[in-house]
Amino acid sequence: MDSKENNLESENSIDGLVSTKFTLTIPKSEKKDVIDEKYKIHLNKQLVNLNNSFCKYYLATNVDDNNEYFAIVFDNMYLHPIEEINKLSSINIAHLNNIITYALVTLSTTGSEHIVIIVNKYNEENTLEKYIADKGPISSEQAEKMIEQLTNLVDKLKLLEIYNAIICPQNIIVEDNELLFL
Repeated sequence: MDSKENNLESENSIDGLVSTKFTLTIPKSEKKDVIDEKYKIHLNKQLVNLNNSFCKYYLATNVDDNNEYFAIVFDNMYLHPIEEINKLSSINIAHLNNIITYALVTLSTTGSEHIVIIVNKYNEENTLEKYIADKGPISSEQAEKMIEQLTNLVDKLKLLEIYNAIICPQNIIVEDNELLFL
């Protein structure tokens, strides 16, 4: 990474019985609006439809080849899931829009630092909700395939102790070949 690093120390306890202490290193970008001196965040190209209460989505490009990505900029009022981000950045899981890189980045519009994640770009219009609205009910064969894909994904995330309570048709992307990903 093109960055300095910030350390985050955390202590976990379960009902006061078990306590573990660990340190995570958060990469820090040296340039405003850029991660790894490679991914430029376009703060003038916000993807409002994808925004939620804890993060905003922006278009990002690879400065070497101009390929497009999404930059997820976390709100500083939100408790950042650094442990989960760190875990997910080091592995690739089928049917999950995997993290390419992340860092603490200073945004030129505000001058404040934010955790920013770069992920692959996808067509945000291709949700399972829209797929069903456009094509009608799915067959039982399609439903079984989709349920199997989602179950396998959730099982893999559970092994990593990463949980998501918001899995719904609006949050599931359907690709051309009818494979799903979150």
